[in-house]
Amino acid sequence: MSARATPSTCRCPTTRSDAVVASQVLCSVRDVPRAMAEAARVLHPDGHMYFYEHIRSQISRGYSGPWTCSGVAGGGLPPRTRHRAGHCRRGIHHRSGALDLLNTHWIEDGRLQDLLETIPGVALWLASTKLDPQVAPKTADEALRQTLDHARSVVQDLAEHSQDPRALTAFNALLARGHRERYLAATGPATRVVVPEPVWTVAWLAAENYLDLLEHSADRIRRCEHPQCVLWYLDTSRSRTRRWCSMKVCGNRTKADRHYRRRTATTTSTDPDQWQSSRARQS
Repeated sequence: MSARATPSTCRCPTTRSDAVVASQVLCSVRDVPRAMAEAARVLHPDGHMYFYEHIRSQISRGYSGPWTCSGVAGGGLPPRTRHRAGHCRRGIHHRSGALDLLNTHWIEDGRLQDLLETIPGVALWLASTKLDPQVAPKTADEALRQTLDHARSVVQDLAEHSQDPRALTAFNALLARGHRERYLAATGPATRVVVPEPVWTVAWLAAENYLDLLEHSADRIRRCEHPQCVLWYLDTSRSRTRRWCSMKVCGNRTKADRHYRRRTATTTSTDPDQWQSSRARQS
């Protein structure tokens, strides 16, 4: 895709590109969400985006989320994607709409960040999802932001307190906002999503997806064990003993912290002053 191309001028066919490359160009793009949406449009579902940037994103805190490419070299990405700097797989690695929605929260520089805090952030998240074009919102607005924020809160409460009656009631209320309808099309039997209030469609799909996870993989839905991480993931390891959202990031950070504490403890136990006082007591 040419650096001069825009979402309105790029003629690349949809889902036909194996890769999108951006080298020190996003810092000069005025409308980053539209550029990312265009990258998501042209990429094949198994395609990749390769990027390199030299500055930290200055647009808003919401842009440092799972699809932000600005600020790779400057540390602008959260832990979730920093380890993949330069090689960002399209969409989210666990391929779950519900967990994708939960992970619009993350911790960066010791502070909780929120991709759903702004409407442009919502647009950026939508660009990274793989919604059916028939149900995907045309644009992001405040009403959509509020429904997604509500759905995230409901799903997170259920994930953290699965036996809480209030969490179950709120989740079922969200599910009640829509359903799937079977019908006979010209090509044969088919199904369609029916949500009376369209603004709740994406939120309902996330709730439906979480229900599917509970039905088939409830014991694999986990929260990262690193104390400075709030991301969720689906444990697909054979042993089902995965503990971190990313071994390369949170796993290594945990091991490094453990090594540092062990080394500090060893250094303290062999402190010269302590050794001399010990010798003095012995004599």
